[in-house]
Amino acid sequence: MDSSLLQSELVFTREAHCRDCYRCLKSCPVKAIKIENGQAYILEERCIDCNICIQNCAQGAISFKSDKNKVYELLASGKKVVLSVAASYSSICADWERNRFPSALRRLGFSFVSETSVAANIVALKTLEYVAEHQDRSHISSVCPTVVNYVEKYRPDLIKNLIPIASPYIVHARWLRKKLGEDIAVVYVGACVAKKMEIKRECYRGLIDVAISFAELREMFDERNILLKMCAESEFDETPVGKSRLLPLVGSLSEIAGKDISFTELNTVAVTGFQDIKNSLDMVATSKGFLAELLFCYKGCINGPGIHMKNNIFERRNELIEYVNSKSTLPAEKDPLLSANIDITRDFYLDKAIPKPEYSESKIREVLRKTGEPDSKRRPNCYSCGYPTCRDKAIAVLEGMAETEMCIPYMRRLAENKASLLIETTPNGFVVLSEKFEILTMNVAFKKMFLASNSLLKKPISTLFDPEGFHILASGEEEIYEETVKHEKYDIVCHQIYYKLKEEKQYVGVFVNVTKNVTTESKLDDIRNTTMIQAKELLQHQMKMSQELAKLLGENAAQSEVMINNIIKYTEARYSQNVEPTNTNLLWDTNTSK
Repeated sequence: MDSSLLQSELVFTREAHCRDCYRCLKSCPVKAIKIENGQAYILEERCIDCNICIQNCAQGAISFKSDKNKVYELLASGKKVVLSVAASYSSICADWERNRFPSALRRLGFSFVSETSVAANIVALKTLEYVAEHQDRSHISSVCPTVVNYVEKYRPDLIKNLIPIASPYIVHARWLRKKLGEDIAVVYVGACVAKKMEIKRECYRGLIDVAISFAELREMFDERNILLKMCAESEFDETPVGKSRLLPLVGSLSEIAGKDISFTELNTVAVTGFQDIKNSLDMVATSKGFLAELLFCYKGCINGPGIHMKNNIFERRNELIEYVNSKSTLPAEKDPLLSANIDITRDFYLDKAIPKPEYSESKIREVLRKTGEPDSKRRPNCYSCGYPTCRDKAIAVLEGMAETEMCIPYMRRLAENKASLLIETTPNGFVVLSEKFEILTMNVAFKKMFLASNSLLKKPISTLFDPEGFHILASGEEEIYEETVKHEKYDIVCHQIYYKLKEEKQYVGVFVNVTKNVTTESKLDDIRNTTMIQAKELLQHQMKMSQELAKLLGENAAQSEVMINNIIKYTEARYSQNVEPTNTNLLWDTNTSK
């Protein structure tokens, strides 16, 4: 792969599992995946860390980097290790499991366990305050790191609309360090994998040591043989205020801050999923006083790629709401963070925008011509390559992000053309019949063999020869039938192979001309027979002479007769069977006449 294009530090591809199906590319909202030699590579500079490719890879070829070992190292370091837990954990746990969850975390070695939603109230209140104070423009919530990445890279014109308030898990980390001391180690666990990269931003550096997913946490439980059913019920070390535990759901900021978003609300929209986010950003660009609460994952953080459970998304939502309703909270006005003088601000990158290269129409058409689609009216725009249009894919080819061979219709046509060429140029006859044994197509070799022309198309094959072989195939259960037939009318001998095309209800015949082989074998048989006759005559003549000599030799007569008889047997075996007789049949003892 081109070394100038760096692969994602977060997401990687297992090349042995990648099956060039382009499913990851189809699902990637920003096409941050480079295809090279049929392999998918996620590019760091283009990736927005949504990890949708992981969720859509049917082969399990794409995965995110695991940081379990970093957590193990922290737990073994002797430091006080504190865990911030996203409230979305409740969406993948039954009620009895949720009550034991804090104890299981402590058994892993965490000395302080707290819910991230402890910091949700202050973030929600400050977000709405900021919007109210800046009515001169519309606003985008910056809670979701993937949304922020998308704006920074693909909508840099809207960076000014991002609300400069940090996500609750960042504010929570600042609160934990203020409360427990700067010498602690902070670990975050949640459904969001993008936070693994977000904690490395300069403005957040040193706040959170490691961010892991619920999937990684589950593996740690298994590796340490920690079973929830064996843990005692307990509570977290801090209690959130108000409706803060609703944080993972879409529209939660307004809900937590006490602002009801009804379907008639004009100035606030809460959406998830890329297409709705994209549309809402267009509205932000053209309006004032408008707030877009955006979470990239469909239905919010309860559907993040770091969740190992595959239960129904609406079941997860209900589990979370049941958890919120069943747990006690503090009144919102008693939120300790409101008076703690905690830094809740953040900044944004201004230099991450992905440039849009421009290519001339002639270059784009040149790429399209290679796949046989230069005419816009004939382009299938089938999306099979992962790009929405043939033109988009052509531009990706020019960028070095895609390959011409990714075009499925083009490759199909290429394969069909090669197959047609193979059939037309093969020396074997090839014919396809309908279920009524009418000729549908035939190649050049077949036409030459049976002196046929296209005028016989749709005519019965019996017009040319007896179709008994095809009838045997049609009436039997065998998929293939073979026979060798001498066609006196055409002076040829063919080895004929018939097979069925079940779905098409057609029959295929392949005719191999073996006339030359049969003629050659016949000639060889004649030569063998003539040679054997001549050899016999010669040997019989020599035998008579030998017998006369044997009488003169006296005591060696019997021995001579044995020798002569063996010569005759040897010759007959050699010329009649065309094989060497075994040594047992050829050896004789000249001294004992055996």
